Amino acid sequence: MEALQAHYQGSLEHLHQAAADHEDLERRLMELAPGIGPATVNIFLRELRGVWSKAEPMLSLLAQAAAEHSGLLPRGLDPREALEELARRWQARPAAGYDFADLEAALVRLGLELRRSSKFKVQS
Repeated sequence: MEALQAHYQGSLEHLHQAAADHEDLERRLMELAPGIGPATVNIFLRELRGVWSKAEPMLSLLAQAAAEHSGLLPRGLDPREALEELARRWQARPAAGYDFADLEAALVRLGLELRRSSKFKVQS
């Protein structure tokens, strides 16, 4: 909170506005405090996708593996292609009352469950 207050008047909106692009936004978030790493930033920005224009986190490895396991994505796509393909499929058949962030979160939960049950091994 000290860094947020010192550099961005205590506002996450100011932090977002100050960022040049999605990579700069991720860097600025990780610089706020020790312990804020790529996984935390990915989770945070996933929830803000569609709200903040620069919130463009990569699809997590767990979500991608779960989407592949479920047949939502073909295997072997690089992370950027996987995100674009999943977004295309979501846009073609969205679920009423939900948004793309909900799909990503559900895929992460499925990925965690599959990893716990040893269906596949994926780093989070």
